[in-house]
Amino acid sequence: GYLANDPVDFEGRAGDPVAFPASEVSDWSSWSADGKLEGNYTTRVMLPDLSPEQRAQLTSILAPLPGEN
Repeated sequence: GYLANDPVDFEGRAGDPVAFPASEVSDWSSWSADGKLEGNYTTRVMLPDLSPEQRAQLTSILAPLPGEN
């Protein structure tokens, strides 16, 4: 994949290619063909703690989880 932004605790810059073994991936996200954000499991857990405005904004772009359709 490619870094979407400049990392804080990782060497690299936005746009740099990166690769990791699957065993090192704890969360992920990608844009689907219909413009929805897939994955983002950590964000989903945090939704109840966000302001109503932030929650509504994120909920509007999150793709359904498998089995939620």
